[in-house]
Amino acid sequence: CPTSCIDCLQHFRNAFYHKHLDRNVAGDRLHAWGKDLVFSNDVPAKMPTARVAEGPRGEPERVLQHLLERAGLGSGQHGHRINLGGRYGGTIPDVFYPDPSGRRLGICVYLDGMSRQLHGDPERGRIDGQIRDELDYLNYFVLPIQASALTDREAMRVHFGKLARWLLDAETAGAVTDDTTWFDEVETA
Repeated sequence: CPTSCIDCLQHFRNAFYHKHLDRNVAGDRLHAWGKDLVFSNDVPAKMPTARVAEGPRGEPERVLQHLLERAGLGSGQHGHRINLGGRYGGTIPDVFYPDPSGRRLGICVYLDGMSRQLHGDPERGRIDGQIRDELDYLNYFVLPIQASALTDREAMRVHFGKLARWLLDAETAGAVTDDTTWFDEVETA
């Protein structure tokens, strides 16, 4: 190859720099520097600080948290990062619950469809689907909820029924789906 290719310098992690890679320049530098490594100066670690959400980040997330609390499902954890490794890196569900039964590693609730720039984008949706498949493979429960469902009593009854079965005993879970007064404030707002 004239400058670089997938057989010499290019790989997934340096994809943004492929146009700048030149195996000839790299070879010249290595030849000039010699075979021995010499310490010249410290390069301090400077990792970006991950933003950990203390709570819901926007109005749809606040509505979801309010409904979860009114339904007796608790507020869950916000900002809980799950390392997926490989090509996905990690994910932060909108709400995370440890699985009280111990059957799974946890319960991940995602709120989708809020804008084209986020989950309304088809490519973002494809990636989200792959991440959720990976979570399922790693033994997590995954509950995606469309943001438009936040104003739909029947849709939320179904979503919360599933979540309640994962979090609570059968009798309490049945009460969440049978008595949806937890939804009343949404309809009057």
